[in-house]
Amino acid sequence: MATQGAAIQHQINYTRANEFEADRIGIGTMAAAGYDPLGMASFFGYMSRGMPSPDRVNAVQFLIDHPIFSDRVAEARNRAEQIGRIHHEDSMGYQLTRERLRSLVDDPRTVRDYYVNLVKNGAGLSMEQRYGKDVADINMRNPAAAIPDLQALVREYPKVTQFYGALGQAYMLNGQMKESKEVLDKALGLFPRNVPVTIRLSETLMRSGENKRAQLLLDDLFNVVDPTPDQTKLIAKAADAAGDLADSYYYMSFYYVMSGDLRMSAAQLQMALGLPGLDPVQRARFSARLDEIKAAMPKDRKNTVADDNGNGRH
Repeated sequence: MATQGAAIQHQINYTRANEFEADRIGIGTMAAAGYDPLGMASFFGYMSRGMPSPDRVNAVQFLIDHPIFSDRVAEARNRAEQIGRIHHEDSMGYQLTRERLRSLVDDPRTVRDYYVNLVKNGAGLSMEQRYGKDVADINMRNPAAAIPDLQALVREYPKVTQFYGALGQAYMLNGQMKESKEVLDKALGLFPRNVPVTIRLSETLMRSGENKRAQLLLDDLFNVVDPTPDQTKLIAKAADAAGDLADSYYYMSFYYVMSGDLRMSAAQLQMALGLPGLDPVQRARFSARLDEIKAAMPKDRKNTVADDNGNGRH
């Protein structure tokens, strides 16, 4: 028993040594990539908050095959200090996304107070904070307040796609469809197939009754960039509004696959195949897709799916 215990303890010590070595290599890799190596020590400290108290850990420390977090924090901090601090600048895209999330996720009143207090304290608003405040105004259904500043941001930073998208959305919500289409068309010319810009322009077109153009834009994007479920549902909506019921069913079948509902996906394709006036290419495309869906369905459900002629199989 003593021999077995010693062998197990040796394995535990070996595993701990490997963990420390992995931490040291990870810190070195972070530093080489331009990130602050002290970030790992801070992360370990954050994780340790959810761990048992030191007294409970120390009572069984010799049985733990991973180093306890206090040791990992100390080791990581020591290694990071040997390398030295690295100043890392956040990218513009990260800063803009952070402000957008703050404006969309937090309580609208809290967000408004946050930006108002920045101005009151004399700090002024940075470029990304101006954008965040404008997004907050749009989210609070006050697009008119955001339009002048977004116009200025587009002039000052003509290569930042986020400002075009936000301005186009603000125009649309303010009922200025012509201006929304103009700024988003310009953005799409500068940034072809940019996903947010394409979606904003499609939304504006649909509100203006130009559903067919919206469908063509979204269809082109669908074939080039992997869509999200919401984007897939939007193109199905555009096709339906444009009177293309067959393609609406077709895209909804993709939506249900993304949602994990193969049965509903197959049903959408069956409805598409049941429509009159399908051309041979459409029929072949829908049928091939339906065969793929059926092949992926569990065997006990395949027999309940109607065939291409709408007849139930038993």
